[in-house]
Amino acid sequence: MKRTYIILVALLAIIASAAFIQNDDVIDVLGKKLIVYQLEHPATVLHLHLDKNIYNTNEDIWFKAYILNPEPDSSKVLYVRITDMNKKVVLKDQFPITDIRSNGDIMIPDTLREGNYYLYAYTDRMISYTAKNIFVQRITIKHNSAKKLYAEASVIDTSQLKRGHTVQVLVRVKNDHDLLKNIKGEYTLITGDGPARTGKLSTNQFGEATITFVYPSLPDNKSLSLKVSFKNNADFADLLLNLKHEGNPIQVNLYPEGGHYIDGVPVKTVVRVTDIKSNPVAAKITIKNGQKIIADLQLNKSGFGIFNFKPIANAVYTVDAETEGNKSTIPFNGVIQPKGYILKVVEQNSQLNATLKNFGDKEHVKLVLRSLTNILWSQSITVPSGDSVVIHIPVSGYPKQVLNIGAFDDAGNLLSERLLLNKQNENYHVDIKTDMQIYGPRKKVTVYVNITDAFGKPVMANLSIAAAEKDRTDQVDNHDILNTWYFRFLDGDNYSNTLYDKNLDIQMITQNWRQSRWDDVLKYTERGKIIRLKNTDGEVGFLNPFKKGAAKISQLIVMSKSRSFAVEVDKNNYFSIPSANLIRDRGEKRYLLLSNEQMKDYEITLMNYPREFDEKVVVSGALFIPEVFNTLAQYQETKQKTVKGVLQLKEVKIKGNTWLTDFQSTDCNDMVCMYNILNCINHPGCCTTPIDGGVYLYRRGEKVIYHSCNDFISKSHPMLKCISIAKQFYLPDYDKKPSADFELHSTIYWNPNLNTDAQGNASFSFYTSDITGNFLINAQGIDVRTILPVSGLGNFQVQVK
Repeated sequence: MKRTYIILVALLAIIASAAFIQNDDVIDVLGKKLIVYQLEHPATVLHLHLDKNIYNTNEDIWFKAYILNPEPDSSKVLYVRITDMNKKVVLKDQFPITDIRSNGDIMIPDTLREGNYYLYAYTDRMISYTAKNIFVQRITIKHNSAKKLYAEASVIDTSQLKRGHTVQVLVRVKNDHDLLKNIKGEYTLITGDGPARTGKLSTNQFGEATITFVYPSLPDNKSLSLKVSFKNNADFADLLLNLKHEGNPIQVNLYPEGGHYIDGVPVKTVVRVTDIKSNPVAAKITIKNGQKIIADLQLNKSGFGIFNFKPIANAVYTVDAETEGNKSTIPFNGVIQPKGYILKVVEQNSQLNATLKNFGDKEHVKLVLRSLTNILWSQSITVPSGDSVVIHIPVSGYPKQVLNIGAFDDAGNLLSERLLLNKQNENYHVDIKTDMQIYGPRKKVTVYVNITDAFGKPVMANLSIAAAEKDRTDQVDNHDILNTWYFRFLDGDNYSNTLYDKNLDIQMITQNWRQSRWDDVLKYTERGKIIRLKNTDGEVGFLNPFKKGAAKISQLIVMSKSRSFAVEVDKNNYFSIPSANLIRDRGEKRYLLLSNEQMKDYEITLMNYPREFDEKVVVSGALFIPEVFNTLAQYQETKQKTVKGVLQLKEVKIKGNTWLTDFQSTDCNDMVCMYNILNCINHPGCCTTPIDGGVYLYRRGEKVIYHSCNDFISKSHPMLKCISIAKQFYLPDYDKKPSADFELHSTIYWNPNLNTDAQGNASFSFYTSDITGNFLINAQGIDVRTILPVSGLGNFQVQVK
């Protein structure tokens, strides 16, 4: 196989050198260059189905992982990490992969602070490649089991968003129907250096409260965020606002359809505005030619707008942007070419038509349709100068995914391109029904699932199923398996769930593949086969001698409570432990041992590939998910004409979390006593093991965040990583075993492996808890024959009758 690959690369190099000389070879050469590029840029399509994305402390995060690669994948271990918003890992674990699936759970300790976190995952195979292809899902952690209220906020006078000026923010709290009075809450103003001020507030008779503060003196590259939380018995509401000041720069980008501006030729153009944190800004945009207004746009909450633009080469264009009362003028960043092609794609009556307009002297064009990995279709076209041609693109016979349509000249130069989503309808229909629609607390629910394909034929599928309180899933932040499948490898595919966004085609104009763009492929020089790191699923290490002439060691011993086994050491002092020997219950620790005699001559060094990859993830930007601030409402005056009568409680000022420091373990023998004191010397007989990311008392009452020893005890007996066996989800049967305990589980059913039969049917049962309200049944999985994703939702209610 290796020799075949080398011959292929050499052959392609010869062909590429004369690639664009003969016109008939252009498509063939493009296809071969794409094959080589993909061989040297392998990637894994990984998706995690979480039971929900809003959790309480002391709850489990239940998940199922799917590897959606069309070709076989050799991954053996799934690595799951949870980081805080500063990208610091606070929880981690790893789980075995069976074929293309894995499942597991991570317990959230009550020592984690409330707030937003990132859950990300990757496989051992992905460690050898780019860190940007990881799966990322934002989650929220809370300290109560409350239901969700709704809060919105608006700046009363946006012109006051200036440093040193007094700003008033009006907040409204409501349920599904009414504004709510006497709801108590607290707010925090956050700068780039952490919390700057906090205070308490309560809604008045109109369900409103006002927060008043002086905008701090921040530099131009930092802005202020406002976090507000309300709680009312078993209810809560949160919101987060970005409050730019007058000195904050914004980024305005213009994206012409097809990628080019041609002098005097109208083209559909998308405007995108982001702030200094790369979050979208719903700005008001005015495009001018001198003093003449070309377009006036109010961008949506995602920072997008669209208009038709006829660029003139000698014109002087400017872009005026008004954001929250602040105005700025930004130079036009588009390049207007004297000639070229305009490419326009229109979907009509389930058909896709491409319009090519020639405003140049190259009449012969090759239109190419491709997926991420393959050329699917091509056609040679003659377009006379000044004329246009409409071509029907036969997308119905090609995969339902993001595709690229590009136009090339006879020399293989890219003239114009754009992405499109080939999805006239879904591949599958998932029907989820319950035996009733309304249940009482602790009542049995029976669910029936039926899956059919686009032709109505039954589908055998492997599914993961979650039934959870509806308010515990934020659909804006939730990653569905279809979203992962369609938008994998796109720039910004960690954005919100865009699959059902009505502005989806606008985003297709602005985005491209993160890698494997045509520019990347055409400029790429073959480097040969990618070298993968060895045994990234298990443990790899070596013995480091203290002195020359140390006696050779042929074996090391792995020791634990349940078993021990030998590990072979090669002649170069290297050893390797496969992942199969590291699978165990989480409570069982395994150590790699040197004998007392061997310790005099050697120390053990483990190559921590996952830790190195985690460090790459942080610097790669893969964990960035823009904040779409959909809680910012347009200010509308109500019965409350002034702020008089607003209940504003006592303000508390803070200077950040200087009282909380980090504790880095060095020997993994740390313990916590009954009074939450780390390494307590007064209560040695009642201790438990501290949790990574937990907050504990230390020394003279100092609070510390505990960080484990990174699986390191000493150079003579390091602790090996644990590949965890997933727990069984607790399913009570209240008919057989009634319980007097109050049950507040918001996830009341989780099954990582439910299979439909040959008729596409499956059924299961579970019991409701003591939580009332709306519940969501979320089914995600794959067609076991095609490995294509399937997804469906069901719902029911729990009421006290």
